[in-house]
Amino acid sequence: MPDCDNLLFIIESERNFELLNMRMLMSEFIQAFKSLLAKDFYSKIPGDDVAELQKYKLYRTFSLIAILVVLLSAVEVFTTVSNKAYLGVILIISATLFVVNYILLQKHHNVKAAYAFLLLNSFAVLHLVTYDSGGIRNSGMFYLAVIMLSAYMLLGNKWGRVTLFICLADIIYFFIISEYTNWVSNVFVGNTTTLIDQDFLITCLLSIFFLSGLSSNLLSSKNIVIQRITESRNELRIKNIELKKLSLVASKTNNAVIIANNKGILEWVNDGFSRMTGFSFEEVVGKSDKCENSILGTELQKIAEGQNFSGELQKNHKDGHVLWLQVNMTPILDADNNIEKYIFIESDITEKKLVEEAKAQSDKLYRIISENSKDIICLHDNDGTIKYVSPSIYENLGYMPDELAQLTFMDILHPHDLMGKWDKIQQTMREQKDIMVQLRLKSKADKYIYFETIFKPVTDELGNIIGYQSSSRDIQMRKEAEIKMELYMRDLEKINKELDKFAYIVSHDLKAPLRAIANLSSWIEEDMGSHMGEEVKSNFDLLLGRVVRMEALIDGILAYSRISRQKNPRETVDVKQLVNQSIDLLGRPAGFEFNFTSDMPVIFTDKIKLQQVFMNLIGNAIKHNDKPDGKINISCEEMNDSWRFSVEDNGPGIENEFHDRIFIIFQTLLARDKKESTGVGLAIVKKIMDEQNGKVWVDSEKGKGSVFNFIWMKKYQNEEEKVSASIAA
Repeated sequence: MPDCDNLLFIIESERNFELLNMRMLMSEFIQAFKSLLAKDFYSKIPGDDVAELQKYKLYRTFSLIAILVVLLSAVEVFTTVSNKAYLGVILIISATLFVVNYILLQKHHNVKAAYAFLLLNSFAVLHLVTYDSGGIRNSGMFYLAVIMLSAYMLLGNKWGRVTLFICLADIIYFFIISEYTNWVSNVFVGNTTTLIDQDFLITCLLSIFFLSGLSSNLLSSKNIVIQRITESRNELRIKNIELKKLSLVASKTNNAVIIANNKGILEWVNDGFSRMTGFSFEEVVGKSDKCENSILGTELQKIAEGQNFSGELQKNHKDGHVLWLQVNMTPILDADNNIEKYIFIESDITEKKLVEEAKAQSDKLYRIISENSKDIICLHDNDGTIKYVSPSIYENLGYMPDELAQLTFMDILHPHDLMGKWDKIQQTMREQKDIMVQLRLKSKADKYIYFETIFKPVTDELGNIIGYQSSSRDIQMRKEAEIKMELYMRDLEKINKELDKFAYIVSHDLKAPLRAIANLSSWIEEDMGSHMGEEVKSNFDLLLGRVVRMEALIDGILAYSRISRQKNPRETVDVKQLVNQSIDLLGRPAGFEFNFTSDMPVIFTDKIKLQQVFMNLIGNAIKHNDKPDGKINISCEEMNDSWRFSVEDNGPGIENEFHDRIFIIFQTLLARDKKESTGVGLAIVKKIMDEQNGKVWVDSEKGKGSVFNFIWMKKYQNEEEKVSASIAA
């Protein structure tokens, strides 16, 4: 008994395991089928093909129910008929064929073949199961009615009748083999009353389920028509809403919207029309001679064949002024393609036309200017192609304007300029900036001439660069002058160097005998000692004084000659600190008082030359002061482009007739024997002022002291910069 119980337990476990596998397999089929429905062929059928949509819904419903029925039958086989496992496998294969057929339809789109295979596979499954379900007594024979009904619905009357004959033949066939052969059995259903009742129950339920599905499909087929009507009604409602919106837009838009019949009589205008033209709805509707006659009378002929028209036209405002309009006319055709109405949409482009006319006038004026200008004026594409060149090209380079047509600017540009400057010009144009360059252009005589050319980018209304304009001025003579000046400056620099060398040699050669005289005099004084008389000693002192004066004079001449050739770096200078340093270098005499009567600036200039000016002026004020308590005041006043400095002393003063003479080299007011002086210091100051475009003068009266004033330019220029500036001007 235990062995028998174990055997029954094992058999029951295997059956439960097979049942579980079948349920899992059926669940997987259902999930796979649901995923297929997401990408269905139904969406590819035209929406207006109601019959085909109905057939496809029936096919889809039939396929789903057939798969479920076959899978349930397979479960029944595996759970009730253990010796007919092959039948369950065949049912599983049939269910798989249903799924494959559905999948392939999504690929090949041959609905007739898919429908026929569905019915054929269903018939084959039913035919096969009938052999083991009692033959003619098989309750599943009722499924033949479902197959026949589906054949009529899916394949039409012809194939429906063919299916009917096949089903009748199948019924007769199973009647014969059930009565006269032993080919059929009840192993699928069983021979007991309970099993037969159970089979009838399952088959009845499945048949009802199947027929319910078909009935639902038939109802759904009817509903499609109703659905279409509902959808059409909803679409019409939506269109009415949109029509109301369009009507509102047409009424409120600033554009004029006009409807006219095929005779040109206006039937409707919107508020925009009234705002644009000044005419009210009542003034124009029913008429054709108010505002639209200029259009209808001349342009309707162009759309008589039912074609659209778009163009720019003029019409008169109610107050008489002219309007420019962009007009779009569309004919509305009836069922026979005859023109029924016209729709006009008009936009006011008067302002745009005025701008275009102003631009045309500007272009005309530009052309007049360019054609009468001596400069070469060109218009270029982005690649440099010359699209227009002014007639002055002939006077400047010898070309006729049409000779340069379709050539590029690079074709007449010097190779060195092409490599060195053209890329920079194009880059600047892309940045939408102007640029001025000096270029060499080739004349018709193969001679390169210097031009100063200004390039300007040309943009469209959106700011996109569509080309550029160039204006070239002949600067050949100026360039030649610059080259000559450059050669002159080189020669001048060479001469200055030679003069420096010469001055140094002369200074050295002149000072050497003076030093010898001074040394010889000193030796004679030492040798004579006390034997030297007062008159002789006075003569020797006079001789040494003349030697010292001569050395100072040579140094002054050398300094004076170097002023204009001296190139010192510019730097930030604190003038107050500079003046204090100058006083310290000169030596502060006892009893002298130095004051700053105003703030001193901090400037960027040539420090050395400014210091020379202050040292000479302050040195003169010290040297020539005849008071025991000398006072020197230094002040400054800022002007627009310069600084005015003053050095004031309480010395003896200078008579008016000598105010200019003191700035001439070697000129002194007192004899050198009375007041030792070279007469070079103020001449150096004057030369520095002249060099930097400044000014120096003295305000003084005899016995009232002196005020030396000088103008120091904020923008200092040496001689080379003056020359360059004059050439550029």
